[in-house]
Formats: sequence, structure tokens, C-alpha cells
Amino acid sequence: MFFGKGDAWATSYRVPLLGDEQAVGVRKMLMTKSSMAAVEAFPQKDDPRNRVFEDAKLSTCIFVTAKKNEDAAFRARVHPGKNIEPGSPSLIVRRSQVKLYDPENQPIVACSQEDWDLAVRIMSEGRMRRLGEFCTAYQGEVNETTDGKKGKCFLQRKRWPTNLERLEHLLVCPSPGSHGEAMYLKKDHYLEGKRPEAKAWHHRQNRVGLQESCPQNNFRRIIACLIPKGQFCNHKINYFPESTCKLP
Repeated sequence: MFFGKGDAWATSYRVPLLGDEQAVGVRKMLMTKSSMAAVEAFPQKDDPRNRVFEDAKLSTCIFVTAKKNEDAAFRARVHPGKNIEPGSPSLIVRRSQVKLYDPENQPIVACSQEDWDLAVRIMSEGRMRRLGEFCTAYQGEVNETTDGKKGKCFLQRKRWPTNLERLEHLLVCPSPGSHGEAMYLKKDHYLEGKRPEAKAWHHRQNRVGLQESCPQNNFRRIIACLIPKGQFCNHKINYFPESTCKLP
């Protein structure tokens, strides 16, 4: 669940230390062994003249902490460029609220104070459940990089025979309009030698698919649809197979 007005919340997820799963250990350490005092985030990295490190195309953030164990309120600000601006969008947060919002990843989000307070109030009521309690998510089974190198899938070319779709299987991918060309799978070649328990066989089940990641302009949408039996998913699609779901 994410809350945010405009695309503000998405900004923190462009600063890996604030929301990236790979940095969860750092955040948990800070949330457990120190008292947060402030977070200053600088997500802008495309303009060399306006990013923190001109020679490094990296988003940057500053953590201010004290070596004491207190659940003190702290301010997280997101700045448009390389300077700390007093008027930049900010949010007052407590570490206990962060753990309540997402105990596993513990992200420091950027959104309006109103939205954050609403999220904390909803989670405090104890009625919300995580989707993982009811179903298991998988990344799309066909990886266009590794399977492409093995000759198992390929992009659409300008001049294919008109019966291409009868010969090869069209992959379920994010919208070709914004993410590239249509992609096809050599089904028999792909399934050859796959173990019975491999996710390659999930195409035999009904699934719910959703886009793996969203650009900033999709800040409040989970783009999802029903994927019927017989379809294969590109790795940019995540999905829930019917066999792992406790819900119909």
C-alpha cells in the first residue's frame, strides 16, 4: 500500500537507501540502534549541474541520527536539486510508524503529512492484512535476457511471416507502446527439460498478473489483470498463480 499526492511518494523510491529492498538492513539498523533526527533526500540525478555529485549519476540522501534508543519524531525532506531548501516538501515521521506501515521493508516514504497520518491510522486499527498472507507472488517466468541468449524468446521483427502467431507464442508483457516491441516465445524449446516444480509450468493455471514496477505517473495504481491458462509472462510482470492462493 502506498499513499501520496502527485508523484511525491515515488520520489523516495528513487533514493535506494530510503526504500530499496537491498538496503533494508541499513534501515532496520538505523531504526533499531539509533534515534533518527532528520533525513534529507536529493533524488535528482539526471542534471549534472544540479545533483549532489556532479561526476556521479546517483541519487543521494543524508541521515542525521543520534546514538540513543528513542522513538523521536523526525523530519524527512525531499529536495529538487543539490541544495537543502527550507521550503522543500517534508514529512514528520516516527520510527514506530515506519515499522507499523511496513515491518519488513521499513521504507521512509515521501508523501503529504495528511496521507501519512491516514496510512498510520489505518494500520493502527489492526484490520489490514498483507497480501502475502493469502497468496504467493512470482516474477514472470520468461527472462528476456537469459532466455533470449538461449534462443528461447525473441522480439518482433519488421518482416515476419503472417502466420507468426500460429508458430510462436506471444508473451504477456507490459504495454509495448511504452516498454518496447512485442515479444514471442518458442514454447516447446522453452519448456524442454523444465523440472515439474518449476514456475515455467504456471502457464497451466489461471493467474492474476501485475506490472512489476510503476513509473512515477502511476503513483496510485496497481496495474493488474486476469491471465488465463496457456499464457506466458515476461519477467517485467509479477503474478499470483491459482494454486498458491487462499482466496478464490
